[in-house]
Amino acid sequence: MNDARYRRKLISIVFNNRYSDESYDKLFEHLYSCDFEWPDEIPGDFNRAADGIQLRKDLGFYDISDNKPCSILEMLIALAMRMDQDIMYSPEEGDRTGLWFWEMLANLQLVSQNDYNYDAAYVDSCIEIFLRRQYDADGSNGGLFVLNNPRKDLRGIEIWYQAMWWLTELDQ
Repeated sequence: MNDARYRRKLISIVFNNRYSDESYDKLFEHLYSCDFEWPDEIPGDFNRAADGIQLRKDLGFYDISDNKPCSILEMLIALAMRMDQDIMYSPEEGDRTGLWFWEMLANLQLVSQNDYNYDAAYVDSCIEIFLRRQYDADGSNGGLFVLNNPRKDLRGIEIWYQAMWWLTELDQ
C-alpha cells in the first residue's frame, strides 16, 4: 500500500493540468516498474540513481527499500527537481519541475503514450533506446535532451552534463 501512495506522491510532483490534462497512469506505472540503468563507461550516472533513491526519503517513504533500484520514473522526477531547484530556480516563474519532466518525456518520445494510446511494446522500445544510449549524437530520437550544437556526442556524456548543456542552450 505504501508503494502505491509513494507513486501517487511522485506523480503529483510533475503531473497537473498545467502541462497535460490527459491520464498517463499506465505510462507512469511502467516507468516506475523499470529500473534506471546506465552504461559502465559513464559511472557518474550513478548520481542520478542516488538522487532518485534520496527522493524516497525526502518524500517520507523510508519503508520503500533502499535495496529496490531507482526506477526510471524516480530518476526523471529527481532530475527535473534538481534542474529546477539547483539551476533554473526563478521566483517569477515558480516551480517548473513539471516543465522539465514533460520536456524529457517529449524527447524520449513518450508524450503520446497517454492511457488511451498506450502501447507497452512501444514504451519498452523507447526505454531501451534511452537506457542503451541508442539515440542520435545530439540526443534526438530518444535521448532526454536534444541539443542544437552539442559539444560532444551525447551518448557518451553523463546525463547531468547533458542537462546543463541543454539548459545553457535554452537560456541563450
